[in-house]
Amino acid sequence: MTPEQAQAAELLGQGWTQRDAAREVKVWPNTISRWLNAEDPTFRQAVEAVRARVLDENPTDHAIIEVAKTATDRHGRPDWRTRLRAVELSLGHRAALSDLDRSPEIEVDFDAIAELEDADA
Repeated sequence: MTPEQAQAAELLGQGWTQRDAAREVKVWPNTISRWLNAEDPTFRQAVEAVRARVLDENPTDHAIIEVAKTATDRHGRPDWRTRLRAVELSLGHRAALSDLDRSPEIEVDFDAIAELEDADA
């Protein structure tokens, strides 16, 4: 890959548009399109690798919630504390779940969570 392709792959993988990446790299937008549609998958693979890295480093709210919906404990039972923590993080709240019952703004009924866990077991 050329240095321009490597830079464009990095930008596209970070979510830049083809037009903006082309402008930054100083190539025509159809050049980016040609690289993406070329028979040689090297450029496409580089873009996907950057996307994967960016998502690993900065998971989206949607990704966090998807993981939260299926979180289980080591025995395969639903893990409601982990599910709540993931949703909490996705909403930007950084308080520990152990502090939630002491927070006047947030009420969590841990007995109801225990009942849900028992019902799913």
